[in-house]
Amino acid sequence: MILKDKGNGVTEESLDFFRAHRENLGKIVKVEMINCRKKKYPLRLTDNHGNEIWLSGCDAGYEGEGPLGTFKVLKELGLLGVAGQTLILNNASFGFKT
Repeated sequence: MILKDKGNGVTEESLDFFRAHRENLGKIVKVEMINCRKKKYPLRLTDNHGNEIWLSGCDAGYEGEGPLGTFKVLKELGLLGVAGQTLILNNASFGFKT
């Protein structure tokens, strides 16, 4: 199952979508940030059952609302380590397994 927000690239819409559908996912085991210039849905989270949630308004690689959305999602998931903010602000693409 892949859950996608409306694809408008609006951070608050993506955060609302994430919060509304978080309970439909298991434990998040993979985080991917794909450069927003290349993909409509840059933030992709995968759970331990292979389900995914794709967020269009959360991105990275600069200081702004989109990276702040990514920061909030990862923080709410408990996946934001000490280097998290630096990772988000300095990299347009990244990924990690939990």
